[in-house]
Amino acid sequence: MSNKDSGRGQNAFEERLAKLEKTVETLSSEEITLEEAVRQYEQGLNDYEACKKILEEARQKIETYQREDDEEDRDA
Repeated sequence: MSNKDSGRGQNAFEERLAKLEKTVETLSSEEITLEEAVRQYEQGLNDYEACKKILEEARQKIETYQREDDEEDRDA
């Protein structure tokens, strides 16, 4: 993966997290209709799942790098 791709993934995570935080604020408002609350909740779930997926992919990459590093140390 290139640095450009890596930056896009980070931006995607940051953007989704910001949207999720805004959704929480909106849902905490007493000025929201039931219909809007349901819509915001559904959007929040989508943003949560997207963040979770990005973090899981990052975790898998880190584990792969660690395994590769461990193998190199054993071979040295």
